[in-house]
Amino acid sequence: MPPPGVCLNILNERHEKEGRGSVSNPDKFLDQDFKKLHQYCLMNEFRFIDGMFPPECSSIGDGLLHQNELARIVWQRPRIMVKDPRFILGGVSRFDFRQGRLVLEIWEVG
Repeated sequence: MPPPGVCLNILNERHEKEGRGSVSNPDKFLDQDFKKLHQYCLMNEFRFIDGMFPPECSSIGDGLLHQNELARIVWQRPRIMVKDPRFILGGVSRFDFRQGRLVLEIWEVG
């Protein structure tokens, strides 16, 4: 049985070529346009920093980590962590992200 109402509309729209919400035509979060931001950063030799999620301890949230754990956090860009970073590889799935859960990896350096 197909999903009713709004769900069916969303699924149909996503299955259309170039449909809203697809990888080639993503929905904009807070009216941010990736292509425009990317072009701006390249032209101005500027590395993008997301104002909604800046690389600082306040982005993690209150009470999720102890102070000693917060002090050990090192914010890094993806290219520092892996040779060829990719945001989407092999398609997108609703199982790709663990929403509402903080995953903490502690890497020992040295």
